[in-house]
Amino acid sequence: MDLKIIAGKYKVLKKLGKGSTSTVYLVKSENGDQIALKLLEKNTNDRRINRLKYEFKLMHSLNHKNIAKVYDFGFDLLTKRYYFTLEFIPHGNFLDFNIKKNSQEVLLSTFYQLLNGLDYLHNNNFIHCDVTPNNVLVKVEQNGEIIIKITDFGLTTQFDSIVNKLQGTLNYMAPEVIKGYKNVNFRSDLFSAGLILLNCLLKENEYTASNSVTHYLQKRKEFDTKIIKDKLEQLDDFKYIKFLSSLLETDPEMRIESANKAISNLNEIFHENFKITDSNSTKQPFTNITIFRTKEYKKILSIFEATKYFKKNSIFLSGEKGSGKGRLLKEFEIHNQFINNLYLKIDLQKDKNYPENYFAEISKLILSLNPDLRENIKLVLQKIASNNTEQKITKKRTEEYLRLIHDVLHSYAPNKRLVIEIDNLEQAGKTTLYFIKLLLNKFSGSPIFFLIFSINKRNITHNK
Repeated sequence: MDLKIIAGKYKVLKKLGKGSTSTVYLVKSENGDQIALKLLEKNTNDRRINRLKYEFKLMHSLNHKNIAKVYDFGFDLLTKRYYFTLEFIPHGNFLDFNIKKNSQEVLLSTFYQLLNGLDYLHNNNFIHCDVTPNNVLVKVEQNGEIIIKITDFGLTTQFDSIVNKLQGTLNYMAPEVIKGYKNVNFRSDLFSAGLILLNCLLKENEYTASNSVTHYLQKRKEFDTKIIKDKLEQLDDFKYIKFLSSLLETDPEMRIESANKAISNLNEIFHENFKITDSNSTKQPFTNITIFRTKEYKKILSIFEATKYFKKNSIFLSGEKGSGKGRLLKEFEIHNQFINNLYLKIDLQKDKNYPENYFAEISKLILSLNPDLRENIKLVLQKIASNNTEQKITKKRTEEYLRLIHDVLHSYAPNKRLVIEIDNLEQAGKTTLYFIKLLLNKFSGSPIFFLIFSINKRNITHNK
């Protein structure tokens, strides 16, 4: 089936690639941005669904220039498939880009960025486990800056989780992974990175020729050291031989111990001045991926779950800028995306204080949730979603829209919740406050509705 729209809001432009468990598309979002969308295969098992959720949450928790950003997680009701969206990185993979560019300056700069991204990942206790050219992509900014983006964290694992199974891409696996060692660590990623650089210099993408997987694995187990030695001898630049020898040591205990140390070697051997980051400054306070205010977050989830059974269906988060409200709210949003709730964010500092805008967004969510709505209901929601109102929504019409949304949710999505996050409540005008009041009155005690507010009391002006 040729997909044209995913989740009712992403227009498919073309297929970017296909793996064993998912397909990646180039899509256009509702605001016109081109982004990538990773769509899980249909009828997949729970393990793969959980792996996709893990990958999204991990990538969301990482914050580094050389790691791809993710945006949205969801479930497409029409195809019954999970997806997440991430930034589109359009200029090819590391190997193809550098072979075409044929510039030592660009090659060293992009490889430094790869090491810098791995250093950040390793300092936060993660091993990528699949560092290959196709997972190291290139983005050229409008000002000409070349940025490396590490992507595809589907196999990424924490260092204290034992990795003793064959996982990754055969041509870029470290020897200890091939041999099934139990003490695989960050150095396996460094070996894979070294192979990418070596293959750029040799203009190839194959580790060793073989006629079957069994034959390949046998050759690797017996002749890895000789294969690497033969490859390095093909280079005619001693600087590269010296630099790569420390990355491509087949004994992991003899291999260079960190990406930061590899950057130091890069600077010393090639007389560069790439920045070396203090490992402590790149550590993120992860606990089971991302939460840094566990106590507060658990309290939010506890209240959220309790409101299914009690009348209160709203919560206020108060705090100044920088207090962590934004991170807690983002975690709460991801939680709702994972359980397929409808989640709408309204930022009163950025969005116009007009209820018709909010109704338009709610209607879009409901339309994407259920394509089988009755035609007359669908037409009304589409009209609201298009926001083609000739005048501001009156109080009477506001109440009518709320009644329609309430009834549609009860009829078509009784097991889902509409969660509305309203940020910077102190910026609310009279019409917005009226809209909120009606929401609370109309949905009072309803288990399908929940409001979460953030407010900075310091910004409340005297006339509020």
